Amino acid sequence: MALQKLKTKGTLSDKAYLSLKENILSLDLKPGEVLLEDSLSDMLGISRTPIREALKKLSYEGLVSYLNGRGTYVTELNTEYFLNIYDIRLSLEKLSIRLACKNQTAEDITQLRKLIQKQNEIINKDVLDDRYYLEIDTKIHMTIARISRNDVLIKYLNQIYESYKRYLFFTNFENRALTVTDEHSKIIDFIETGKVDEAVQSMETHLEGVKNSIYSALVKAGKK
Repeated sequence: MALQKLKTKGTLSDKAYLSLKENILSLDLKPGEVLLEDSLSDMLGISRTPIREALKKLSYEGLVSYLNGRGTYVTELNTEYFLNIYDIRLSLEKLSIRLACKNQTAEDITQLRKLIQKQNEIINKDVLDDRYYLEIDTKIHMTIARISRNDVLIKYLNQIYESYKRYLFFTNFENRALTVTDEHSKIIDFIETGKVDEAVQSMETHLEGVKNSIYSALVKAGKK
């Protein structure tokens, strides 16, 4: 574990929270990894007090856990929690796609097509940049949510994506990257033509494939 010293604007507690959260979501801080305040203080270049406050906030979000005899550690991944957030994500994504089909503009579709182009460029490189690929993947789904023009939906989908992120990084999806990109492209086709039922079904099929990949990886790793 090697964290960068904090330089961004904001309170020290906020800085520590954002740094730790990003490292947890990207799995740079591994599930089950013990978090020692002294070590975090040295690596981030701040005192223990703001780190303690940041850890409390992360605990509230379920990313950090406390256990007598073990101390503070990154919350483990587990299949039950993943399936629960998948159910919520599926419901929100289906609503998002229905609204996007009705509210989309030519400019929206152009933006989505550009994101698909970026994914294809990533895939065509010799080595897949999985983090960049996942970043674009999230942008595609959140752009569809934005096209819904429903701010509450956008807010909750964004929260779900934060919970989902660790599970995506945990899964080796390189062999599915081309399939995922093709599925994205078909979904955008249906949004553009206003075919609501087809768009919803394509999104559901797409998410089911992602779910199965993640679930299989969790089971294989013995996550309960």
